[in-house]
Amino acid sequence: MNSHNNSRTMSHTDRVVQDFLDQEYIHALYWQAFSPDMSPTKHV
Repeated sequence: MNSHNNSRTMSHTDRVVQDFLDQEYIHALYWQAFSPDMSPTKHV
């Protein structure tokens, strides 16, 4: 499993990995950068 960091700019390594995934028809799942409903300090 590979996760992406959802940044607006892609590094060279990110581009190489994305090109490989596209070439092999592997689709990445969307993963939010931050969870909108979880705060680790909310219940402390």
